Amino acid sequence: DKLFTYSKVRMQCLEGVSNYYSALKHDLLEHLSAINRNREEFDNIEIKILTDILQEGVNKSDFFIDDVDETAKVIMLTLKSLELPFFGIEKPYDYQKIN
Repeated sequence: DKLFTYSKVRMQCLEGVSNYYSALKHDLLEHLSAINRNREEFDNIEIKILTDILQEGVNKSDFFIDDVDETAKVIMLTLKSLELPFFGIEKPYDYQKIN
C-alpha cells in the first residue's frame, strides 16, 4: 500500500509541476545543467525513500526482494519514465483515475 500511495502522490505532484512547464519551456536549455544537478539530488532522495519502503516490506515478509537497492533504482527509473506524458503532450494522462 505504501509503494502504491507513494507512486500515486508522486504523479499527482508532477501533474501540478507540469502546469508550469509551458511557461518555462524556452528557458529550459539555458538552465539545463542546474536542472540536472537538482534532479540528481531528488533522484537520490527518491531512491532512499523507495529503499526504506521496500526494506520495510521485506522485514514484514510482504516482499521477497534479493537486492532492495537495485529494485528501488528500477522503480525510480520506471516512475521517471511516467513523467514523459506530462511534458510531451497537450493533455496528459489523468493519474487521478488510478485506484
